Amino acid sequence: TTKMEEVLSAAVEKPFFTFTLVFATLMYLWDNVYLSIRQRRVFSTAQRPAELRELISEDEFERSRTYQFDKTSFSLIHGLFSHAESMMVLCVGFLPTFWRIGSECAAALGFPDNELITSLMFLGMFQAFESLLELPWTYYYTFVIEERHGFNRQTLGFFFRDQLKQFLLSITLSLLITSALIFVIRYGGEYFFIYAWLVVCVVSVTLAMVYADWIAPLFDKFTELPSGELRTAIEALAAKLSFPLKKLFLVEGSKRSAHSNAYLSGMFNNKRIVLYDTLFPSPGPATTATTETDKQVKEEEKVPTPDATGSKAADAAASEVNEKEKTSAKRCGCTNDEILAILAHELGHWKKSHVARSLLVTQIYTFFLFFGFGQFMHNKAIFADFGFTEEQPVLIGLMLITSFLFAPFNALATYLLTANTRRHEFQADEYAVSLGHGTQLSSALVKLEKGNLGFPVCDWLYSALHRSHPTLLERMRFIADKDSKRK
Repeated sequence: TTKMEEVLSAAVEKPFFTFTLVFATLMYLWDNVYLSIRQRRVFSTAQRPAELRELISEDEFERSRTYQFDKTSFSLIHGLFSHAESMMVLCVGFLPTFWRIGSECAAALGFPDNELITSLMFLGMFQAFESLLELPWTYYYTFVIEERHGFNRQTLGFFFRDQLKQFLLSITLSLLITSALIFVIRYGGEYFFIYAWLVVCVVSVTLAMVYADWIAPLFDKFTELPSGELRTAIEALAAKLSFPLKKLFLVEGSKRSAHSNAYLSGMFNNKRIVLYDTLFPSPGPATTATTETDKQVKEEEKVPTPDATGSKAADAAASEVNEKEKTSAKRCGCTNDEILAILAHELGHWKKSHVARSLLVTQIYTFFLFFGFGQFMHNKAIFADFGFTEEQPVLIGLMLITSFLFAPFNALATYLLTANTRRHEFQADEYAVSLGHGTQLSSALVKLEKGNLGFPVCDWLYSALHRSHPTLLERMRFIADKDSKRK
């Protein structure tokens, strides 16, 4: 009884701290445990849907089941670790400790009692700490889970270079944005939240404008899509819809992973289309461009007949072809018409301004976050609950208020945005159907599902709250319905 009274007394004395711990734990149990278990139950019991029996073999269905089981098992263990780490950071007092060390470092550099320099030191240390804790998990997921199922294409050197570039880019942007926010919040006066919001707006638009030219090439190799039937057809589709296509790229995603994708990028009249090379049946898009190239590739991939003097060379050639077959087996193998259907879907997002609308909604929510922060930023009790009894730094306030205290609003906003994204996917599918690409889009979705080992059956609640895209069956039924009405 005495122990219970002490716990209750501590909870009452630190209501903001207690609320953060309780809500974070409840969200962990709901999101990472309960919903994941519901989905695993579907993985265990689901049978191959009748509508897909001629499209997805039993072997492919079982392989996708195993892959999804491995991913959710990893997610459950990783989620437990992440939650335990977050609780440790809060309960052990890592935040005030990092702040104190940051203050000491700033003083050693000749900036005593300088909130900006201390904040940058704190942020650098905290991000490095988080990245180091996350690195083993990222390594395991890439080189064990993805490798086991044939998706990983990274070497160790590629992986660590990639992680280093991601960290350096993230820390650079974080330090710059944090510096600007601290300045406008400290010196922006009564309406600082408007200026802080404008800073985030400018950064968001700027990153969207420079991403394709300056950021994406840091991680992947982009080349112009070769001339041929596919390029001609894509350019004709873009011209028909008045899409301001400036560049048409092929990204060498196969160096990183066997997963497939395609997307649009760019702002205003500087648009580009990007296709992953894993969309094609064999390395590069040339195999879908002309019949002559098809013949040439097939000739090059023939295994020479072994003879008495060349058996080793023949074995080596056979081994090379077998390796190609392994890679090819993980490729989607989409035809030109199917790739056009995928792009018709992506162009539907552009035509209906989905990206712009999502950005607008996000910025409106960000505005209210800053406004709410302004209402609580001078509440000393919030800072004291988390170990900051003598000072109330802006950066710490942003973390405590917008991330911890506003966590319920953030969770609700995430669920609503997910639902809205799913609605956008249906609208983009309908747009592709209206252009006459319904049948090809359905077949492309099946190939993408098979190539990415997606599981076509999903728990309804897990899907509604976690998946930004409808399931394969939902989309196929929707496309078939819209296509039949169009005809």
